[in-house]
Amino acid sequence: MNKVEQYFNTPAISQSLLKSVLANEKLGKSSGSMRKGSLLDTLTTCPLEFDNLYVVKEIPYISETIFKVFNRMIESEVILDDKDKVLEICSDLDYYKGKSTALTELAKHQEAFNLLLENKGKEIITEKVYLENKRIAKELNSWVYFDPEYSQLPVYGKLNGYIYKDFSCKGLLDNLSLENNMITDLKRTDVRISEFSMIAKKFDYPFQAAFYVDLVKAQYGIDVRFQWLVYSSADNKIALFKADPGDLDVKRYGKDYHKGYLQALDIYQYCIDNNLDDWDKEYHQNKGIYNLKLYR
Repeated sequence: MNKVEQYFNTPAISQSLLKSVLANEKLGKSSGSMRKGSLLDTLTTCPLEFDNLYVVKEIPYISETIFKVFNRMIESEVILDDKDKVLEICSDLDYYKGKSTALTELAKHQEAFNLLLENKGKEIITEKVYLENKRIAKELNSWVYFDPEYSQLPVYGKLNGYIYKDFSCKGLLDNLSLENNMITDLKRTDVRISEFSMIAKKFDYPFQAAFYVDLVKAQYGIDVRFQWLVYSSADNKIALFKADPGDLDVKRYGKDYHKGYLQALDIYQYCIDNNLDDWDKEYHQNKGIYNLKLYR
């Protein structure tokens, strides 16, 4: 088991779970694609893992729907000759509503199915996609050195809420530099570099940053800073964005209408203790009755 697999198999609270708590959503199990990360992440932070995750081959074109059908078949160990089982999958994915026409259409793409089956567990990419991402990864590595020992690095530690204490927490860092006391998180975006701040706010990146900084403090006993290394496919630019300590404090302690991870930990434990069917502590406490004030 490699260190990334170990991270996912370790029972502890992640920043993803806490974001779901604040969004009042239950978090599903991590998917295989989540564990892999993106192609650019792999080539930049852990290139030695590339052959375990990807295959460079030309694959005949198939629609996204057929791709989903084939993947479901492979996951369920169903071959094209298992007509009843294939139609059941097609019905579930609304491909020709599971009628016999689906079998005729899928049979036209036997070559693509065989290729996916031969490379089960790996993502197939074209040479063009591979070379382009390899070029970008090389440029990213000229900005930040991703030491293999400290890239895709699991960190573990005990963190506290305001009320409840000593939660076992975990994080997976793209890179930790002990020499520079810096965490670097790699991001790829399809907006212009100048618009990255809007994306960071939309997806609440400082929340993750505050959580990771405190986890490193818990495990290594050092104070670290946080930065995002960003590649924009919109304008083919790379930039470094340094996290503001004040932003991290907001996402640590909360402020005004923003909740920090300390509050998220308390909400999580409250709902666990009371066996609530979602993470909406406020809804349960006020029995679904709110005072609505829109303009402040």
